[in-house]
Order: sequence, then C-alpha cells, then structure tokens
Amino acid sequence: MPVVIGIPANADPTERRTPIVGDVATKLRALGAEIVVERGATKGAYVGDKDLGQVTWVDTAAEVLAASDVVWTIGPPTDETIRAMKPGTVLMGTLAPYASVERVQALLDAQVTAFALELLPGSPARSRWTC
Repeated sequence: MPVVIGIPANADPTERRTPIVGDVATKLRALGAEIVVERGATKGAYVGDKDLGQVTWVDTAAEVLAASDVVWTIGPPTDETIRAMKPGTVLMGTLAPYASVERVQALLDAQVTAFALELLPGSPARSRWTC
C-alpha cells in the first residue's frame, strides 16, 4: 500500500510558498507515493495544476487530511486542521512550535507526529530566521 502525501492549501491567503513542486512530485511518484493536493494549494507560488503531473486534486482540506498518511504544510496548522488529521499522521512543515504550547499539546492529543522543519540544523528555513 503506497504512502499518501497530502498538501492542503494554506490558511493564509498571502502565503507565496508551497511545500511541493513538480520535480519533487515526480520523484515521489517514481518511489511509489500517491499525492493528494487541495485545489489552490500551489497557486500563490505560481505552480499550476499541470506542473505537478499525476496528482489527485481535491476541493477541501478535509479531503486531503482524510486521505493522507503524511501532510506537508507551510505554516502552523489550525486547530481545525489538527482535529481533522487521522491518528498516526506525520505532519511536516514550518510549524512554529515555540509559538503555541497549546498547538503542540493538540498535536500530541491527536496522536500526530510533527516535524518542524525550521528547527533542522542547516535548513534554509532555519538559517533565514536565525540571521
């Protein structure tokens, strides 16, 4: 059974980054992953539907979260997003873990494994924020 990677749209309409681009989607599919993307999730970064190739497009974040084993995101999840994730989901992205102990506790309570990529040594996100 392939791993399903989900990309929900960002709650911030001014966000211009995207957690996935076409080259990465192609490589993941070659490894056997399925990718589910909420419509509009890549629009701010000017990545079009055709740029991602063979992905499954859905209309809501709830559909992405229900289908996903792994969720990639830019920015911390909302309370609603955390509640919608299945127990055992792996969440990866720029999560701002120090900004809200309540959000970290909600992730624990929801049995979501979270990786705040901005905390990885040498990551572009980390170097950008610690200069």
